[in-house]
Formats: sequence, structure tokens, C-alpha cells
Amino acid sequence: MPAMQDRATQALHGLALEPIAAHLADPTSYGFRRERSTADAIGPWSITLATRTAPAWVLEGDMTACCDRISHPWRLRHVPRDTGMLAQW
Repeated sequence: MPAMQDRATQALHGLALEPIAAHLADPTSYGFRRERSTADAIGPWSITLATRTAPAWVLEGDMTACCDRISHPWRLRHVPRDTGMLAQW
């Protein structure tokens, strides 16, 4: 059952990396973050846009396949854990 072992190992690595990623991540990032949602992002944006120095424009973009185009060697260099297993996946 190699597939089950791989899935279990990936889950363990994900659990180990999650607290590190949460600590190092941009505090204003809400996308794909555990326990954060679009509704959570609306509050800070409402406050920012209500000020006199608010930006004149708000841009939205679709980052289709963004992660597919990020260099895998770059990703491995920036993961703050042992990357041997990640490189194998």
C-alpha cells in the first residue's frame, strides 16, 4: 500500500510545516489559509479603503496555474524544513 503510506507521510509533513508557514506568512494574506476566509479579508479592506489616503484603484487578478509556474528548485530552497522528502514527491 505505497499510496497510503505516501498520503500519510505527506499529511505528517503538512502538519509540521503549517505552523511555520502561518508564522512566516504575510499577515494580510487570506487566500488558501486555514481559518481565514473572504469574509475575514473584508474587514481590514473596508477600514483601509475608508481612509483619506486610500488607494484610487483596487485590482483583482486571477492567478490561474500560478503555482504550476513557480520554480521547484526555488520552492525547495525556501522551505524551512528538511526538503529531502519533498524533493522525492
